[in-house]
Amino acid sequence: MQENSHSTRDSGRPDKPDVSGGSSRDSDKVSDQGDSPVGVSGAESKGSINRSDNAAARDNVLAVGSRTHAGSGFHQNLASHQGGSSRTHAGSGQPKQRESPRMGVLKSPSLHIVFGVTLTGIMGVASVTPILPMISDQFGVTPDQASLLIIIFTLPGVFLTPIFGVLGDLYGRKRVLIPILLLFAVAGTACFFAPDFKTLLILRFLQGIGAASLGAMNVTIISDVFHGNDRTAALGYNSGVVSFGAAVYPAIGGALSIIGWRYPFLLPILAVPTALLVLFKLKLPPPRRNIHVPTYLKSVHRTLSSRKIRIMFLLSTSTFMLIYGPILTFMPFYLEHYFSSSALVIGLIIASMSLGNLISGVLLGYLSMFFKTLELLLISYLMVAASLLMIPMMPNEWLIMIPCILFGFAIGINNPNIQTLIANAVRPEQRGGVLSVNGMVLRAGQTLGPVMMSTLFVFAGYVGAYILSAVLSVLIYLFLRTRM
Repeated sequence: MQENSHSTRDSGRPDKPDVSGGSSRDSDKVSDQGDSPVGVSGAESKGSINRSDNAAARDNVLAVGSRTHAGSGFHQNLASHQGGSSRTHAGSGQPKQRESPRMGVLKSPSLHIVFGVTLTGIMGVASVTPILPMISDQFGVTPDQASLLIIIFTLPGVFLTPIFGVLGDLYGRKRVLIPILLLFAVAGTACFFAPDFKTLLILRFLQGIGAASLGAMNVTIISDVFHGNDRTAALGYNSGVVSFGAAVYPAIGGALSIIGWRYPFLLPILAVPTALLVLFKLKLPPPRRNIHVPTYLKSVHRTLSSRKIRIMFLLSTSTFMLIYGPILTFMPFYLEHYFSSSALVIGLIIASMSLGNLISGVLLGYLSMFFKTLELLLISYLMVAASLLMIPMMPNEWLIMIPCILFGFAIGINNPNIQTLIANAVRPEQRGGVLSVNGMVLRAGQTLGPVMMSTLFVFAGYVGAYILSAVLSVLIYLFLRTRM
């Protein structure tokens, strides 16, 4: 995309006041309408936005949009970059019948490459969890110690994700993304040759450095390219890809473990062709030049001080605690303890969660037309609680697929809406830094989830740990109702 196209897009959208201090209803309305930067001026606006202000803002958007189209042809460039999502015919000012906003988003070549980055990022956990019991037996370590392979992989992201995000804002996404993809490939493949558990932990830590910013970077790139409902749809599709990967990788990891427990560690080599696609095919707006770093850091700090942003970060942390604790880390041990499940069966059962996630990811763009963002988030936490309560009630291993599918459906609603709220609340030049902080707290959730379940398991056993995890989801629901 041309640099002038990028600047035109930014200038063609009037700034909206910060609504983080307003009522929950007004805050939610503005977030759903599109980009609504917060913390980008010397003083944040306070109070709610009335209906007449919203009407005036919409009139300004229409007026500026018509001038932008008449003078620059920006929409034509954006259409070719996003796969045909423009609202106008090339060369004419007449609106055209838009085939389907969701299908237009899916045609974007850049989105396809982002899907590759997404699949790489989730590979490091999803392909390994089915073989944790085998690694525990191989090296003579306890389940708690084996779970360190997940914890130490996610730990670098807690500290490094914000740094990579800021570097992406300042110097460009590609210059950060390509090296970390290559590090992920090299360190991850080296795990295949680890002679002992200590060496395996060290290599997993290095691989975790490479994976640290992948989840935040792909969301940032989607937010750079898409806006409004297209952004929500693209994030929903990306969530569906996460579901697909989370379904395929455990099954692949379990199948490869039939040959030997080491073989799932050959999968990270697939990050090399992904890095080549990013280098040669990914089209992104160029980084903004002559950025004054202290001013940039102050503006990001103001945005991060927003009450609404802090609540979104808290939700990200808690959501990923529930994914990585009860499901991805302890589900294999639960299945082996109660049903003596094989690694392949464990992988298939965990993969069933992704079926629900895939369905909700595909439907999210349509659900957002009928439900407010807050309503979808509240529903998702109740569904998570119900699914966690159902797991210890299932009489055989295959029936556990039912709560896993329900859990996946809830997460497919939950995570993209949180990401959309954050992306809509920041300016493009701050987006990498702010979303990388969200990636940091997300990594914190990935790291704390296994720790939480280990603690609950010590005091309450497997069944009690799942019941208390469901209670946590209900508490998040109650918190969200009172705070938003």
